[in-house]
Amino acid sequence: MLQAHVQTIHESFIRRLEEAVKAEGEKREQALKAEREKREALKEALNAERKKREEALKAVSNKQDEVLMVALKAEREKRAEEREREQAERELEKAEANNKYECLKNHLLEVEETTMDTVGWIANNVSHRLFNLSHEN
Repeated sequence: MLQAHVQTIHESFIRRLEEAVKAEGEKREQALKAEREKREALKEALNAERKKREEALKAVSNKQDEVLMVALKAEREKRAEEREREQAERELEKAEANNKYECLKNHLLEVEETTMDTVGWIANNVSHRLFNLSHEN
């Protein structure tokens, strides 16, 4: 009988021990499940925040690209206007140089004509004098 009583106490102890181990296992499993859910929620929140930041950076980057493109276009237009202005100045200088060249050429032709007239007058004058000198003698 004592042995049966010890056996009953032992079985009761083992059963309570198994129940306590089972309860502790379930408690740990629930705690792990809650921790996993918490991590998953944090992971989703982190991914959402990361996506939000990437979209914000993309928007800022696109805006900066747009501003840079506008500035680049303005710079190109400014350079094109500068080239056109310089081309117009060169054309004007070329026209002025051609005008000066024509004026100088015309002046030189007039000088040449005057020189030839003078040479002809001198030659004619010398030949008349020589002719007069030869007839006087």
